[in-house]
Amino acid sequence: MSLAGKTVLVTRRREQSAELVDLRERVGAAVIVVPVIEILPPESWTACDRALDGLRSYDAVLLTSSNAARFFLGRGVERGISFDGINVVAIGEASRSAAAAQGVSSATEHAFSSARDLARHLLVTPVNGRRYLFPCGDLARGELPEALRQAGAHVDRVVVYRTVAPPPGAVEPARDLLTRGEADVVVFASPSAVRNLLDLMGDGLAVALRSAVVAVIGPTTETAARECGLDPRIVAAQPTASALAAAIKNHFS
Repeated sequence: MSLAGKTVLVTRRREQSAELVDLRERVGAAVIVVPVIEILPPESWTACDRALDGLRSYDAVLLTSSNAARFFLGRGVERGISFDGINVVAIGEASRSAAAAQGVSSATEHAFSSARDLARHLLVTPVNGRRYLFPCGDLARGELPEALRQAGAHVDRVVVYRTVAPPPGAVEPARDLLTRGEADVVVFASPSAVRNLLDLMGDGLAVALRSAVVAVIGPTTETAARECGLDPRIVAAQPTASALAAAIKNHFS
């Protein structure tokens, strides 16, 4: 079975999906990009600015997504904050690349698939009394800060971006494609994308996806998909667009 001629619906923003869009050129798939989430700045930067002002009081800054890296570090650069000598820990290549794009090339990359795995890594050594800064989105799960706090660490969770649903008309192409049963592969890169599409289509989402292969970027999104009644058949080995593209290609090879 080949991807050639298959229709792949990508529900992530195009600028974060280059490797997925490239499936069109590499294997001849028809790739349609319809973002079902929008990423916006926080309603207020007050908490973030306070954390930036006290940046050197933290033992590490924990970045678990490229959006967290882009918004938090971008805000710091905008305010003239130096990250020299700061222990910046990034999950995955996407977060590290987003950090580098903001001029922070010293971020340490860890190839974990989730914040839970990062917590396990950090807890290998005692964290009692250590201070961590966790910039994140408004819908971020609390597993990482909670695990560290239970082990005696101090964690400041600071919202640096919001995830919202786009205007209904913006996602109509996705609904039309799914309703007509023309999507062979549907790609989800976050739990929010799954839930927003579910809100748009209701019970019809699971029905529309019966004939499609659901591909997800990692275990957190896989869990959300299953909670919404979907059955992901492709799960990326790492939470990156390149790993997800490779997993889709391997599934059809």
